[in-house]
Amino acid sequence: MKKLTLMLILVASIEGYAQGNILITYKCESIGSYSTIGTLAISNNKFWYSRKEENNTEVTEEGYEFYHYKDYSDWYYNLDNQTITQTKNSDNYPHLLAQWQANMEWEITEETTEIAGYKVQKAITTPLKEDYYPFMYEKTIAWFATEIPISGGPEGYYGLPGLIVKLEYAGVKAYNYTLMTLEYKTVKKWEVPDGEGKIKVTKNEIYNVVNINKKWLKQQKKLLKESN
Repeated sequence: MKKLTLMLILVASIEGYAQGNILITYKCESIGSYSTIGTLAISNNKFWYSRKEENNTEVTEEGYEFYHYKDYSDWYYNLDNQTITQTKNSDNYPHLLAQWQANMEWEITEETTEIAGYKVQKAITTPLKEDYYPFMYEKTIAWFATEIPISGGPEGYYGLPGLIVKLEYAGVKAYNYTLMTLEYKTVKKWEVPDGEGKIKVTKNEIYNVVNINKKWLKQQKKLLKESN
């Protein structure tokens, strides 16, 4: 195995993809049989990944109930300045925003397989939810395709020499994200949020909202409401 630290800088062979207009969809499978669709839009060296999950109660044939809570999350990857911006809007944690420099570390293995019609290679990294039930996630596993030279993927994961075709975890098997479609098409223009009307938190806090000080968050919600 070889250890590799990759920043969000693409080599010349990748620039054609990054500069173009590409729309990618992922099937996002959660607990039980619940699933949503995540979209990755690419235009002019900027990536935007969006996933929206609604409040939902799922009852299995065996009678077990699984609760899914509202979670609107968006990630913006800027390859020019190597910054990641994430926003999150849920019932208990609305209007959150975090921004950080891209510095994700990957361990690329020699293991390969085929997923969604692509030959993919296995890479491992530390879960972004590392402080939130770490025994559940253990390690993040990404299967990437070098034939698609796009250094992006779902859920804020990026930095591999190929598109992430599938994302899963070594521990819990309930969450995984698999490529569905890739289209070359004009994508709608977007702007990276600048923090206006948002509650600014850290990368660790937006991925692990239980670490946000509840008293502080309550005050921020009040201030935000008063300013609107």
